[in-house]
Amino acid sequence: MMSDKNVGALLVTERDKLIGIVSERDYTRKVALKGKSSKELKVREIISGQVLSVTRNIRSRNACV
Repeated sequence: MMSDKNVGALLVTERDKLIGIVSERDYTRKVALKGKSSKELKVREIISGQVLSVTRNIRSRNACV
């Protein structure tokens, strides 16, 4: 679904609160490379739970360190 929509990551919420993010990288490392099927896993099993954010005005070199 993500690749069909050209989306690289999805924010994951619970009761309107951000609890994590699931990215193509998460999927690749935690599902595909381990020979698992996305049909057998729940999103909560593959999300990255610590979400960091920056403002849109920060320089990208500062955001990536």
